[in-house]
Amino acid sequence: MALLKKSEDKRTAPYSKAVTILGSGRCGTSMASRSVNLIGVDLGEGFVKPNKTNPKGFWEHRKIVNIHKDIKKELGPYPFPKGWKDYEEVIPHKQKMKSLLVDEFSGKALWGWKDPRTTESLAMWKEILSELNVEGNFLLMIRNPVDVAASFKRAYNRKEDAALNQWQIRTLLSLKNTVGQNRIIIDYDDFIEDSFGTLKRISDSFSLPWTFDENRLQEELDSFIDPTLRHSRTTLKELDKNTEIDKDIKKLYKLALKASHDQEFLNSSKFSKQIDKLYNAYMKKHG
Repeated sequence: MALLKKSEDKRTAPYSKAVTILGSGRCGTSMASRSVNLIGVDLGEGFVKPNKTNPKGFWEHRKIVNIHKDIKKELGPYPFPKGWKDYEEVIPHKQKMKSLLVDEFSGKALWGWKDPRTTESLAMWKEILSELNVEGNFLLMIRNPVDVAASFKRAYNRKEDAALNQWQIRTLLSLKNTVGQNRIIIDYDDFIEDSFGTLKRISDSFSLPWTFDENRLQEELDSFIDPTLRHSRTTLKELDKNTEIDKDIKKLYKLALKASHDQEFLNSSKFSKQIDKLYNAYMKKHG
C-alpha cells in the first residue's frame, strides 16, 4: 500500500459537538447510545436492526458501520500497519465518512455515533473531527471481562479467549487514543443500577442539554434499560480468583474501573503510563 499526500477538504459542517460511544461489544454501548439520544444527541437515521442478541437495538448508524467494515477489508485485522490512515486505499473511505457526516448531521448542534469498530480507527476519527471543526467528547464503556465473555458466549456462542482478546484490545485502544480528549469512563453495572444518575453525570461532563421533565426521562430510561438482560455480575474478588483470566486483563479492568470513579486519576499521567505499559505488553504478545 502506498501513502497518499494529504489533501485539504474544503467542506465543513456547521455544528460543534459530537459524542462518541466507545468500548467492546457487550459492555453496554447500545444502552449508553440510546440514553444520550434521549437527552438530545442526534444519532442520525438508518440503524442496524435489533435482533435476538440485542433486542433493545444496537443504535448503530448502518452507513458508518459499513465504512468501518470497508476499512477493515483494506487493512485486515488489527493491528493496522503504521501510517494506515494515509494509505491511498484508505483515503477514499475517510472522504466518504466525512461526506456522510456533512450530509447527515449538517446543521445539527449535537450529534454522535456508536460502533465498536471505532476504537480501531480513532486516529482517523480525530482527524475528521478536527477537519470538520467538531468538538469531540468520548464516552468509554467498560464491563467486567468475565461478564463480557459470558455475554458473548450466550449471544454468539463465541469462545472465551476471542471475546476476552477483543475486550482487551478495544478497551486499550479506547483509553490510549483518547488521552488529552474530553472523556469519561462509565462502568456497565453503574449504568444498570443508576441510569438516571449516570446519565446526569455524562451530561454534566460533556455539557449536554438536560431535560426539564426528569420524571418522563426516568420512565424512558426504565423502558429501555432492562436489568433482567444482565445475566451475570462478577465481583472484583471473583475476578481476582479466576485463574483463567490473564493478569493484564484483570489489571486493565481494575485500572479502568478506578478511573471511572475518579476523573482526576483518569486524566493523570500515571494512568496513561500504565495503559501504555499494558498496550505495549499486548502488542508484544499479539502484534
